[in-house]
Amino acid sequence: MSSTVKIRKRRSFSAIPDDILEDTRMRTETRMVLGWLIGRPDGWEVRVGHVQRTLGLTRPRWVKVRKELEVYGFLLQIRKRDGNGHFVWEHIVTDTPNVPRTAIVSKSNDGKTIDGKPYDITTEPNHNHLNTPLTPTVKISQECFEKAKDRFKGRNIEFLEEEWRAAILQKGELPRNPDLAFMGWAAVYVKNHA
Repeated sequence: MSSTVKIRKRRSFSAIPDDILEDTRMRTETRMVLGWLIGRPDGWEVRVGHVQRTLGLTRPRWVKVRKELEVYGFLLQIRKRDGNGHFVWEHIVTDTPNVPRTAIVSKSNDGKTIDGKPYDITTEPNHNHLNTPLTPTVKISQECFEKAKDRFKGRNIEFLEEEWRAAILQKGELPRNPDLAFMGWAAVYVKNHA
């Protein structure tokens, strides 16, 4: 007499590619968030607030995860205007880094180096088949971040930094001194949005 085992599932699950779980360039929390996101059906849309609540992420932790996913090409951010003319961010997450890789640009004298190495968009090895230009993201130093917190008390410095980056992308050129450029831009922004 043979017996059978019948499986009844009542819970959803995600199948996560091993290469994502084993990508130690990213922090464990980032891999967990990516795994959860790519576990949703293709074309699924979810609000960032829902992701934060479901996975227990504070805003600063989400920002850190988002930046890391962007650096390694799993997330693309697009700034758009909604029907009311307000700026909104669209985030596109993929299970393979086939979107333009975002490079975190550390402080440089000429704006043409990434982490001290020459940067040439035409020879960047992770340039993809979409023929979309890479979008370097300028990073301010921790020292600049702390100075900004002191100078612009009561302001969300991470928000200011995101708005500054969007302005840089629209302008289309990297500043020679990111810290100095950010502080100048932030002073004008805060004055105009008092």
